[in-house]
Amino acid sequence: MSIEIESPMPGTVQEIFVTVGDRLDADEQIIVLEAMKMEHSIFTPAEGVVTDVLVEEDQKVEARQVLVLLESPE
Repeated sequence: MSIEIESPMPGTVQEIFVTVGDRLDADEQIIVLEAMKMEHSIFTPAEGVVTDVLVEEDQKVEARQVLVLLESPE
């Protein structure tokens, strides 16, 4: 099952911790997003393999913009 991990709010991508092919467990931190001068961590909702990273560090993103694609075995 393909999972789209979205930005919960507009902001700027500060740090990306994953690359394509990484195997992740549920609740692993994948991105730090800066919004309103605060850092917000984005976590995986389920275990799976990263199939695409759609953003870069220092990129501005909108709310609900897809950041990472994850293929889950479920």
